Amino acid sequence: MGLCNSWNGFAKHASEGGVRNELFGNAWYEEYPTQPGTFVLNGFMYSLIGLYELSMMPNEFSGDSSELFQEGMRTLRAFLPLFDTGSGSFYDLRHIGLKTAPNLARWDYHSVHIYLLKWLFNITKDKQLNETANRWAAYAQGKRAKHN
Repeated sequence: MGLCNSWNGFAKHASEGGVRNELFGNAWYEEYPTQPGTFVLNGFMYSLIGLYELSMMPNEFSGDSSELFQEGMRTLRAFLPLFDTGSGSFYDLRHIGLKTAPNLARWDYHSVHIYLLKWLFNITKDKQLNETANRWAAYAQGKRAKHN
């Protein structure tokens, strides 16, 4: 697949050889394009970064990458709270699609989540991303969410 076509996999569903799955009707770009999807957070955010960088290329190379990036950002904003455990983050949402036990992120992956949220905040200025990154960084320092 050449650079000119690299965004095509993001528009194609995983069942058709692409990396796209649906999470409650929203586009999710899979790190592991399986059926049903596992919805890995770091892989999704890396995909968004790639789409953003591709969208900065001239139109003959970037294709629909800007629209795919914006669509992915809407999904991230909507589902980011589902990854918050109150004391860390989930690695993925396999427990939703596969109906298995939740998969907590190891601290190294939790740190990657924070880094990627900050990176995406730097390009989008989306306060939700920054607030989530800051809250998750506090979890790494021992802070926990309120409880009843």
